[in-house]
Amino acid sequence: MQSLPIPTDNLYKFFAMFGLAILITAIMGSVLINSATNQKLLTYIEQIETIAANGESEAKKGTLEVYEKLIEVTINDKKFLTIGLGLFGGVGVLMLLHGFQRWYTYYQPKHDEILELTINKMRAEVEGTSQKPSNSE
Repeated sequence: MQSLPIPTDNLYKFFAMFGLAILITAIMGSVLINSATNQKLLTYIEQIETIAANGESEAKKGTLEVYEKLIEVTINDKKFLTIGLGLFGGVGVLMLLHGFQRWYTYYQPKHDEILELTINKMRAEVEGTSQKPSNSE
């Protein structure tokens, strides 16, 4: 399996690409956390429904309380992880925007100018070598 090379020739380009990677990771993480949490909650609710349908006893009441506490803890964990991933994604967005902005406004115009000067220099060299010297007698 080959990995994608991260551009390291320019700090701003690296910031932009790394910020994009962080943002994608945060989005994927939030989707996975949401899915896993929903699956856990569904399982806990199904257990509560099964226990409640079988009648009430002291042991069943204790089990119901445990499942209700598990639901509460799962929801709180989801909130905490969502906030953490939101902050992580926010850092990624800031890196992405700062990197692309500095790359586009600071580095890229200089790079384009260097390329243009190189092309002009090569054209001048080609035109200079393609002209035949004139014979003056």
